[in-house]
Amino acid sequence: MDVDGGHQPEEVSVYNIADILRESLDSSIKWPLLDDLASRLEAIGGNSREMMKVNRWLKEQLESLRAQGASSVDGARRAQVAAGLLELVENKDAMRQKTLEEIVLRRAPLVESGKVELQRGVETANKAHMSFDVEDVIPEYKCATADAAAVDACINGKITRFTNLFKGYCESKGIACDLKPLKNFSDNDVTAYGRIGAEGDVPLNELNVTVQGTTVFDYGVKAQITNIHALDDVCLFPGQMAAVTGRCLEDKFGVRYVASKLHCGIPADAPMATNHANQKFKNQNIHISVVRGCLLTESLEPVSFNHVFNKIKRDRPHVVFFMGPFVSVRQVAVDGDGLSRIGDITFIYKRFFHEISLLADLSQLEGTKFVIVPHCYDVLSGYPLPQPPLNSSESELRSVEYPDNVVFLSNPGLVRINGVLFGVTSCDPVSGIANNMVCIPDEKRVLRACEQLLLQRSFFPSYPTSTLPSEYAVDHGMLRRLEFAEDAVPDVFLFATSSNNEPFVEFAGERAFVGCHSAAVPKDAVVQMTTEIYIAPQEVDSTPIRPMELENRVSLVLALWRG
Repeated sequence: MDVDGGHQPEEVSVYNIADILRESLDSSIKWPLLDDLASRLEAIGGNSREMMKVNRWLKEQLESLRAQGASSVDGARRAQVAAGLLELVENKDAMRQKTLEEIVLRRAPLVESGKVELQRGVETANKAHMSFDVEDVIPEYKCATADAAAVDACINGKITRFTNLFKGYCESKGIACDLKPLKNFSDNDVTAYGRIGAEGDVPLNELNVTVQGTTVFDYGVKAQITNIHALDDVCLFPGQMAAVTGRCLEDKFGVRYVASKLHCGIPADAPMATNHANQKFKNQNIHISVVRGCLLTESLEPVSFNHVFNKIKRDRPHVVFFMGPFVSVRQVAVDGDGLSRIGDITFIYKRFFHEISLLADLSQLEGTKFVIVPHCYDVLSGYPLPQPPLNSSESELRSVEYPDNVVFLSNPGLVRINGVLFGVTSCDPVSGIANNMVCIPDEKRVLRACEQLLLQRSFFPSYPTSTLPSEYAVDHGMLRRLEFAEDAVPDVFLFATSSNNEPFVEFAGERAFVGCHSAAVPKDAVVQMTTEIYIAPQEVDSTPIRPMELENRVSLVLALWRG
C-alpha cells in the first residue's frame, strides 16, 4: 500500500502492524474519518470482537463515500488511504483471531542429542531425492451382501489362516508348536488357537472371555478362558486371533481353559532399512503433515483452511495427507434438511480439491506430495471398508484433472517414502479395541491396542464381527484386503484417534504408531490443527541393510490455531 504517493512500507506482520497504522494515521492527509478511526482503534485495544465492529463501521463509511463520489485528487488519495487502513485492520483482526502455536509432543533421541537438526521441509535440500511410491491400491469392486452364513464362513477362514500363520512363525523361530483341538482334555497344559470373544452380548472382562475354534478342526467349540487375573501381561479383545495355553476342563458349564499363557497374534520381524533408501535422506529429515479434512462443522457451516494452506506454503513439507471424511454421511443424516442447506455436495468436494490443486501447482510446492485419503463415512465414497480412492472411475471426481503431485489413496492405504512403509487410514482403529479390552496392566491400554494392529496384521483386527451393528461397515468379500501381507507390514501406522486424545506416538515391535487427530465431527467453534511428523535420517553407515530404528528417529509436533 502506497500511503504518501511514493513510499512503499515493509510487509505487514504482527510485529510492525501497530507502527504502520500509527504512521498512516499521522500522515499529512487530514480527514475527519482518520481521526475517528484512530480514536476507535485506540479505544478497543486488543479486543478482537470490537475490532470486527470497527471493520464493519469502516466498510459502511467507505460505501457511503463511494456513493457520494470522489471528484477531487485529494478525495481519491483519501479513499486510497482509507482502503489501505481497512486492509490493515482486516489483517490485524485475522492475526488476532488465529494464533499458531506449535507444541513439540516428542523429540526424537537423534534430535535431542544434537546429532540431527529438526527441519521443516522448506529448510531441507533433499526433496528432489525423495522416493514416493503408492502400493497395493484397492480396486473398484461390487459390494457383497453378507448374511450370517457368510460372516461365519469369514470367521472360520480367518481362524484357519491365522492358525497356519502361527504355526509357520513357530517353525521359523524353532519354537515347539503342537496345536490341539479346543476340546482336548489332559492333565498337562495344551495349546489351542482361536478367536477371542465374550460370553453373552456384554463388554469383555476377565470373567467372560471365550475362545472360539473352527467348525472343521474344533467342531465349532467355544471355551471359556479362566485364570486371566493371574497372568502378568494380557491384552484381549473381541475378534482377536490368539493361542491359549493351559489345562482344558469340562464341567456342567461347558469347556474351559485354566490359562497359563496367552499368545496374541503373530510377532513380526523388526523393520529393516537399505543403505540405498537411507541415502535418499541426504542426512536431513523428511517432514510429513497430516490435515484433518472435515469441510463442515457440526452445524453444517463451512470450515476455512486458509491458515492451514498458508502454513503449508510456509513450511513446504515433503508430504501432506488430507484425511476424510470430508463431508460425513453422519452429518447429513442428523440434520433432516441438511442436504437442502449445504447445496451440491459434489461441488463442495470439487471446490476443496481444486484448492488443493492450486496449492500443489505452486512452483515452491511442486516437490510436495498431496495425498487425499477417503473415509467410509464420506458422502461421495459409496464403499465400505476397504475403499478405493475417491477419484475411482465410477466417482464424480474422476473427470477432474489434478496435478501430478496430488495423489488419491485407498483406505486403508500403503505409501513407501524413502524406504519407510506407511500404513494409512482415516478411521480410528485404536479406540474400538481399547474401549472393549481386558488389559493387564491397565495403564498400557493404548500401547497394547496399537501393538495389536501389528500382531493381528490389520488396522481392523476385530473384523469380521458377528455382532451388529459394528462401528465401520466392512465388505466381507474383500476382508483379506484389510490384512497386511507378510512382505507389506507397515513400519509407521498413521490413523485417526479418539475425540478425547491429542496426537500421540507409541512404539511397539520396533514400529511407530501415530494417532494424528480426532475422528469426531468438529463443533461450531472448531479449533484447527495439523500433526507434523519428522523422520530423521540414520547415521551414515556402509552396511547394505540395517534395522530401521524408528524410535530414535521419529519426532511429533502439534500445530494448533487458537483464537
